[in-house]
Amino acid sequence: MNNALILSGFVLTGIAWLYVAFTYGNLPDQVVAHMDLQGNVNRYDSKATLWFLLAIFTGLQIILMKLGDSTAQWSKNESAKTTSLFALPYLGLMIIGLCYLMIQKTLDLSFNDTPMMIFFGIITVLLVGAVFVHGLKTQKK
Repeated sequence: MNNALILSGFVLTGIAWLYVAFTYGNLPDQVVAHMDLQGNVNRYDSKATLWFLLAIFTGLQIILMKLGDSTAQWSKNESAKTTSLFALPYLGLMIIGLCYLMIQKTLDLSFNDTPMMIFFGIITVLLVGAVFVHGLKTQKK
């Protein structure tokens, strides 16, 4: 299971990197960087911000992977590693979503971001549930 979590996290992040690479040339110099809850844009940044976000999320995934290794060694329990690795695919989905949202909103200010926000909420609830269930199963062993 650990290898599947690691692989899926990095595959999703790789998709985000490819998406930005293929759309970057078609973007204006300034991209949407922040919106309020109603989807109104209230800040623009350089399109290089997309690369910065990708680097931050990739770095977080690497840190979480290393943290999982050290947690498993410290606790002598491989399932402790699995708990921290649940965040890898989650971060991969989040960076795909953030990049997609920023790019689509930049290209079309009327882009409806409500379905994306609902998706982010559902994915977050599912992650918390999966970690909780995994924790319960681990305690019973």
